[in-house]
Amino acid sequence: MTTYTLSGVVLGPSGALNGSKVTAYASTLFSGAVPTVGTAAPSGGVVGTTVFGPVTTGTNFGGPGQWEITGVTGGIDYYILVSYPTGATGATNYWTYDDSLLFASGASGVTTFAGGSTGLTPASATSGAITLAGTLAVANGGTGVTTSTGTGSTVRNTSPTLVTPALGTPASGVMTNVTGLPLTTGVTGTLPVGNGGTGVTTSTGSGNNVLSNSPTLVTPALGTPSSGVMTNVTGLPLTTGVTGTLPVLNGGTGVTTSTGSGSVVLSTSPTLVTPALGAATATSLAATGEVSGTDLKATGITGATAGNTRLVGSTTAGAPASGTFAVGDVVVDQTGTLWICTTAGTVGSGCIFTNEVPQSLVNRSATAQAGTGEFTIYGTGGASGQTITLPANPVNGSLYQIKNLSPYTVNILGGTQSISVSGTIYSASTPYTIPTNAAYTFAWSGGVWYCMITTDINKMGGLPLAVAGGGTGNVIGQTPAQQAIAYGTVAETLPRYLVSASQTPVSSIFRTTAVYLTAGQVVSSITVMTDTTASTTSTNQWAGLFTISGTQLTLVAASAGATTSSMAATTAFTYNIAQIASGASSTYTVPTSGLYYVGVCITSTTMPSLASGPSMKVAAYSSAPYPALAATGSSLPVTIGTTYTYSNSGQFIYYALN
Repeated sequence: MTTYTLSGVVLGPSGALNGSKVTAYASTLFSGAVPTVGTAAPSGGVVGTTVFGPVTTGTNFGGPGQWEITGVTGGIDYYILVSYPTGATGATNYWTYDDSLLFASGASGVTTFAGGSTGLTPASATSGAITLAGTLAVANGGTGVTTSTGTGSTVRNTSPTLVTPALGTPASGVMTNVTGLPLTTGVTGTLPVGNGGTGVTTSTGSGNNVLSNSPTLVTPALGTPSSGVMTNVTGLPLTTGVTGTLPVLNGGTGVTTSTGSGSVVLSTSPTLVTPALGAATATSLAATGEVSGTDLKATGITGATAGNTRLVGSTTAGAPASGTFAVGDVVVDQTGTLWICTTAGTVGSGCIFTNEVPQSLVNRSATAQAGTGEFTIYGTGGASGQTITLPANPVNGSLYQIKNLSPYTVNILGGTQSISVSGTIYSASTPYTIPTNAAYTFAWSGGVWYCMITTDINKMGGLPLAVAGGGTGNVIGQTPAQQAIAYGTVAETLPRYLVSASQTPVSSIFRTTAVYLTAGQVVSSITVMTDTTASTTSTNQWAGLFTISGTQLTLVAASAGATTSSMAATTAFTYNIAQIASGASSTYTVPTSGLYYVGVCITSTTMPSLASGPSMKVAAYSSAPYPALAATGSSLPVTIGTTYTYSNSGQFIYYALN
């Protein structure tokens, strides 16, 4: 209960303060009955002012404007102006009613005071201000005590809110809605399993609590479990995590020892790397892949004398250069050649090998490298200008054969070796020409492929056939081609031993003689010989080579024009090839084997006599092939491809093609 001291009260509204309680004369503020709660106040009221006014019923308490309302014990009813919204005099103000305060007014003071059962007693004189002593009981709205702890609002027993209280040790309590309990310091005892605890006060490891269903353990030390199913266990270290020996039925080996290194060997199709097989008891060994070792030894089969033949490979070409070998040992070198030991011993000290080179027939039609032991057939489908290089890395005694069945010549090269034909050495980069329909056989030794046999008549040696060999020692009886070879020319129109007469041609008239040429032959010049009569006042001479078709001769190769003013008697005159179908050229390569015609056209006032064979009767060669023909020429060479109408001629003049 609050005590208000009213000494020094200012009477009247002019000195009233906002919220103060003052006594006022009724004549100052209003007259008539006290207004009811909620009615408008008279003008001049101040917010918070306590005003006492006359009432229609009640007792005058002893002062102007101070009235006690009937029925109120021990107190003064009063009215408080509580609302003055605008703060302006005359504005609407409202009154409220409260009877909880005791006031004294004037100088007469309080004569009596009864505290009743509240526990309050006057603590001073009964005049002037009242001072109360004692402790207000709980039943009268007090606390019943004179001490307190903490700060803030008074605590009541129904749903109080305590801010950071120190609860001490409650005698009892229900903690259903309690949160924020610090488990490390706020609890005692051991929480049993039935209440969600572990039932124990000790632990091992770190991390999450482990429950019985499907726990995930991180690197646990399991100790020795009394039982367990390891179906889904992985990562077991087999070197340290198991004991005993895993039997074969469970995927093990059943043994605790091993030999060698690498993968475990199973019975079906294992791959063994350099195994030491020992002495196998099987009667056969089926191997579909590569079987390797230092050597492969065979001890003989039924019907053959038992031996110890060994088959070994070599990393080089040729016979072994070192080592000790037994009779029957076979060495396969890098060229595919088989070397067979025929005399046992150490290489260089009595050991002897013979070789066997596997041969194969290969059809070719284009440039290629011949294989070891190859016999080449250059077929009819081949193109011109192709080259076959002889086998690389030959060994002593290696053979190579080639047969040219195409309509073109084909060149051969020694590769890294030289080629020898009829005593002439061709370097590794110099091609040698194989004529059409010719065959050559070569044998290799000491860096050279030697021609041993050929069907190329131009490269056959031993001509003329010596008397000691059953021949005559001269060229009589040889064909013109054989004679030409013997005398170092490509071809001649007739054997030289038949040159026994002379013929004198007509100026600017070709006198041609037939000659057989072989495809691939190369002609670089044409030679004619004068007899006993020289020419005078000659203006030009030139030579030509012709093909024949029907009644026409066609120029295929020609020399340049010669302007010798006189052709001496008994002298050979040579005209070099200068033009062929493709243009200027110093050689003409015969494209096709067959009959050609060669002649010289001389323009002169006095014609020379030319060496020839005996004159022949025209009637003897009235039909093709003709041995000699005549055609009107020109003093200067003409364009290649020019044709001439020929006539039979009895002048069988000698020409040599070089």
